[in-house]
Amino acid sequence: MHSEEREEDIVFVHVTLVPLDTQGEQKTKPTQHSVKELRSLGLQPDAIVARCKEPVLSDTKSRSPFFAMCPQKAVVGAHDAKDIYYVPSLMEQEGLSDHLMDKLKLTPKEESHEWDELIKKLASIDREIRVGVVGKYAHLGDSYISINEALKHAGIECGCRIKIDWIDAEEFERKPDTIDLLLKYNGILVRRFRSTGN
Repeated sequence: MHSEEREEDIVFVHVTLVPLDTQGEQKTKPTQHSVKELRSLGLQPDAIVARCKEPVLSDTKSRSPFFAMCPQKAVVGAHDAKDIYYVPSLMEQEGLSDHLMDKLKLTPKEESHEWDELIKKLASIDREIRVGVVGKYAHLGDSYISINEALKHAGIECGCRIKIDWIDAEEFERKPDTIDLLLKYNGILVRRFRSTGN
């Protein structure tokens, strides 16, 4: 893609780790190594997203010559957030979207505040409800990621945090009396699987 696409049609965003040492100092060595590897392949990052447990300090950004290869607004921190839904706002605040819009020569659309409203709702949640999700492969949490997110969105709209417990449907076949365990939930979702005939 780098050799085939026009410069304004492609960006390389490099996500790199900025770990903390035992004294809590942010280390840029992993970034130096990873950017060096990219450059050896003929790739230059247009933006760097620095993952760190804590907010990335401006001193850390200025200390590394590899960060300096990008414009200052193209080096953004991505520290641990209370929820993944806060991350786009954090990157927006650091100017990443403005930089990418400039780089790709895109015209900004009319500003929308929908995401900000979602974040406000999320931050104001002060109650929790429990939902039991009954399914065939309850031990494989990743296979239910869309259900996780759908329940989370519903909870945000209703002003509550959804605590999900995954329940193996086969448990009820083995021990029918365990069905009474469902009484402790505020809601129950049953994930039905179609038979494939096998």
